[in-house]
Amino acid sequence: MIEVELTVRIKPTEDPEKVLEAVKKLFPDLEYEVRESYVVGRGKGIEALRTFIDVIGREAIAARALSLIRERRRGNSVVIPIDKEVATVGRISFDEEGEMGPMWLEVRGDVEEVEDLIRSLLHPKP
Repeated sequence: MIEVELTVRIKPTEDPEKVLEAVKKLFPDLEYEVRESYVVGRGKGIEALRTFIDVIGREAIAARALSLIRERRRGNSVVIPIDKEVATVGRISFDEEGEMGPMWLEVRGDVEEVEDLIRSLLHPKP
């Protein structure tokens, strides 16, 4: 079973509702909680990552995503930075240094299942 947690810091100059709207573009199936200065989304199962994986395929960044997962994986867990500003337009950039800062995606459990799905994007079936 896969467990997903997305954590996004809300800067004092940001509108929490706009931050929530941005993260839902990539992760619409998570359950969200807006705290003082954070948005936290949680979900279970590969379905929680479906839109994220679809965008990886659409943007042809599967090789980069796999490389990043291998690089950052620790046992049955991986934490990936996603540029918050790029996410506002429903796109993905794996970046910690963006102007708005990163969103942090943590996947726990069957990380191999996520890797397999992303790997399948490299060689789509006809």
